[in-house]
Amino acid sequence: MRYITLYIVLCFGFTAKTQYNLVPNSGFEVVPNCDEFTSSLIQAPPWQNPTEYGTPDLLNYCNTNNIYLINEIQLPHSGDSYVGFYTGAQYDSSYNLENCREYIQVQLIDSLKLLKTYKVNFYISLAEFGRYASNNVGMVISDTSIYQVGNNINFSLLNYDPDILPFNNLVIKDTNDSNWFKVEAIYTAIGGEKFITIGNFSSDSETIFEPYAPNELSIGMCDAAYYFIDDISITPIDSLTGGMPANAGPDQTIYIQDSVFIGQRIANLNCNWYELGGNQIASNTSGLYVQPNQTTTYIVEQILGTDISYDTCTVFVIGLGVEENLQQHLKLYPNPNKGEFTVELPKSYDDIILQISDLSGKVVYSSFEKTAASSIKIKSVLIPGMYTFEIKNAQNNLLFREKLIVN
Repeated sequence: MRYITLYIVLCFGFTAKTQYNLVPNSGFEVVPNCDEFTSSLIQAPPWQNPTEYGTPDLLNYCNTNNIYLINEIQLPHSGDSYVGFYTGAQYDSSYNLENCREYIQVQLIDSLKLLKTYKVNFYISLAEFGRYASNNVGMVISDTSIYQVGNNINFSLLNYDPDILPFNNLVIKDTNDSNWFKVEAIYTAIGGEKFITIGNFSSDSETIFEPYAPNELSIGMCDAAYYFIDDISITPIDSLTGGMPANAGPDQTIYIQDSVFIGQRIANLNCNWYELGGNQIASNTSGLYVQPNQTTTYIVEQILGTDISYDTCTVFVIGLGVEENLQQHLKLYPNPNKGEFTVELPKSYDDIILQISDLSGKVVYSSFEKTAASSIKIKSVLIPGMYTFEIKNAQNNLLFREKLIVN
């Protein structure tokens, strides 16, 4: 009996840590009675249309009329289905299309919990048969369902403040058949939210519409912005395998006067950014563009609920004394390590300084090497954490910098 009880406890513990998605039928794959007449969102229950005149479209391979559209216009992100809806339309001589909108809505599998943090993901792609792209493709998370009755051809504008928008609320214009734009965001629940509604919740005057060159395919109101959506998820952060640690992005190399994006494009993720040993350069953003004049290490401080984590990335600037050949070919291994590691140089160097600094910029290890060796073994006594490893020449010019992890 003791062994059986232990087995049950272990299984329960494992299940409690399993990642799960609170959005039912998140990829619109469950389509009862799917046939050549399948074309409406409501045929993928429990998804609903929250306005009277809007008609979000379900595209699935089981409808023979959709096969050409799917294969030529947009492959599903996964599976056999996705949904399409209007985010706005320009004026047409036949209709008053002001604030033309469509939305999709579903009740979550479970209500959101007070102050619990969730990761929100969905994938969107601009349809090629419209003539416009827009921003403001967002999500409202609410405790009750939303429904609005229209009174004419104007599809009802749902005038709500979206809880989720893409990072920097960009105009999304990618129409590559195999690519989808991933929207990622963090949401902290107020408790009791049970419904999500997706679409454009801003008026035409508050929305950016940008024209682009479509193909000749004409479907419906082509003077419009029309988007596909697939694979929608809301997942508790504490169910993610490994959690969600800070991520400053990979180390990068640029030429002087160039800029580069560091970090992540996750909306509503509270992060502070610092230069190593320097001042704070940004706050409340998961990523940003930087244009350093010299090789610089950046530190991100991520605040996610009660969890605070850190990560670094180094932007190497070529043309200010950094030797490009050394930067690209030098090897440091193993990394992570326990304070002991090896540095291999692509050629022999005389009179170099090896230096390790903590995230505050304090030097915790320094060694002057007067040798022509191409391989240097380093043994240090460091507490577990993240450090910056540097190689400088005798004139104190930076030759190499890399993130070092001691575990």
